[in-house]
Amino acid sequence: MKKSVRRTVTYLEIAEQLRQEILEGKLKPGTPVLSSRELARVFGVSLSTAHKAANCLVRESLICRRQGSGTFVNSPTALRGRILRIGCTIRKEFKNMKIAQMLSIPGIRLVNRLRGAGCRIRFIPCNAYADAAELEPFLKGLDGLLISTIAVDLLECVHMHSLRLPVVLFQGDYESTLPFHQVLPDHMTGMRDLFERARREHFQGVVVVYPDHANGYARRDACILAAKEYGFMEIEGIEAEHPANFYKLGLELARRCSRRLIVSCTDLATFDLIHAFHDVGLEPDREYHLVGYDDVEGIGVSPLAEPTATALSVDRAAINRYAEELLFSELRNPSSCSRIIRVPTKLIIRKTAFTQT
Repeated sequence: MKKSVRRTVTYLEIAEQLRQEILEGKLKPGTPVLSSRELARVFGVSLSTAHKAANCLVRESLICRRQGSGTFVNSPTALRGRILRIGCTIRKEFKNMKIAQMLSIPGIRLVNRLRGAGCRIRFIPCNAYADAAELEPFLKGLDGLLISTIAVDLLECVHMHSLRLPVVLFQGDYESTLPFHQVLPDHMTGMRDLFERARREHFQGVVVVYPDHANGYARRDACILAAKEYGFMEIEGIEAEHPANFYKLGLELARRCSRRLIVSCTDLATFDLIHAFHDVGLEPDREYHLVGYDDVEGIGVSPLAEPTATALSVDRAAINRYAEELLFSELRNPSSCSRIIRVPTKLIIRKTAFTQT
């Protein structure tokens, strides 16, 4: 049991448990809080991890340290600080409601967390970022800004370099040159697991299907790099304009997918490919081998009757927690440095690949 806790508990999870106990009144104002050393023992983590968890709550004014006495839950007066006003851009309009749901769910969950912490939320439309003058009215009175780079393409927003507001970028797949905090997936952890398995399967080549935008390019590049690391030299890249007829592409790939591993860099394509392969009678993980990226089935969006696609996935809840922590950290203790946190990806085995091993 202790071994499991040590492997899974992060400082954000410890902070969240204590935060909920305080906000729900289980820990009353003035109540002593476990010291960092005691937290480390109870949760089975290192002293530095426990200390970081306590620091989170100190920055949020939920607890305070009294020299020579210990750490205590703060008084109601200290807890009634100024309400933070956070600007959020988390969604983009799509005609396809399943696509809109898939892209919006993680951001909406983060917004709900912020509201639960007492923040006021102002939604900023995606198109407002293209021009500094258009964006300025939306930023007035805000304390911080959370931007999903799925919703906003910041590559052309040069004017954002001069923004004097704490900003956290999340949900994106590429490292932005803007001087903001960022939470990104570490593509290579899951990719290396994928191609370690693929090497044992003796695939003759790799097909990478990717959308024509920055996130798609970042995933493609990681896929190709990992494939080459594990000795794959026959790699075909197929760029698909977004949105694209992925079903038609699937029908074309069905004629030449034998003994090739297909990696779909977006689940917007994954399920159209699966439908196409099914309609021509191909059996998953026997006559075609497909790995998707996003694992939308893991967040409750189920285009098929049951979870089917072997997938590269990132812990979206962890991304949200880190984005929230980075924002609050910057609001409490402004700094001149930008931090980048990378959350490991992992391979989830389902019907379309590696079930035969």
